[in-house]
Amino acid sequence: MRISLYIGLAVLTVIMVNTVFQYVDLEPQTGFLQYKQTEVGKPLWRIVFYLHVFTAFLCLLAGFIQFSDSLRNQYPKLHQTVGRVYAYNIIILNAPVGLYLALHAYGGIVSQIAFSTLATLWFFFTLMGVYHARNANWRKHRAFMIRSYSLTLSALTLRLLKLGLGNIIQLDELKLYRLNSWLALLINILIGELIIYYSKKESTLESNVR
Repeated sequence: MRISLYIGLAVLTVIMVNTVFQYVDLEPQTGFLQYKQTEVGKPLWRIVFYLHVFTAFLCLLAGFIQFSDSLRNQYPKLHQTVGRVYAYNIIILNAPVGLYLALHAYGGIVSQIAFSTLATLWFFFTLMGVYHARNANWRKHRAFMIRSYSLTLSALTLRLLKLGLGNIIQLDELKLYRLNSWLALLINILIGELIIYYSKKESTLESNVR
């Protein structure tokens, strides 16, 4: 089961990296930027956009190390180092940057609220994960980092919804994007909570067997 999850994560990460690399040329008509022509001409917005694009995807890579029990037990220093980089990336850089971009999101107020909620929760979950790690409450630390990482993966969910949902639901592009912005948030929150729930259940069963 875990191998399947890692394979799926690897495939999705490759897709995300490919998406990121399309912006290397810094052309104002590339990819998503074609919908943001009013913002592209603003230097601050462009700087923030590229900062987010070229650094946020690094958070995806943390999942290959941070949620592996064997790697965490064998290389605790590596787990701590990657965890700090992941957390600081989000708390100091990408959550604030994401919130700024959310306030200018394509789709108007509907999408803006969805992405602002996502950025705020991403910041809060990650901060709480760090807080509980510093207090050695590892159960709560793990739960909040699962929540944080589930929101990290919402970027992938948004792209998958964009590719798939348009073939199922007949909506114009603007309405579809608004719907996808909320679905990406809600689906990933639900997935995170389900993983936490079943992890607790599995731990309880192992304890009872012992």
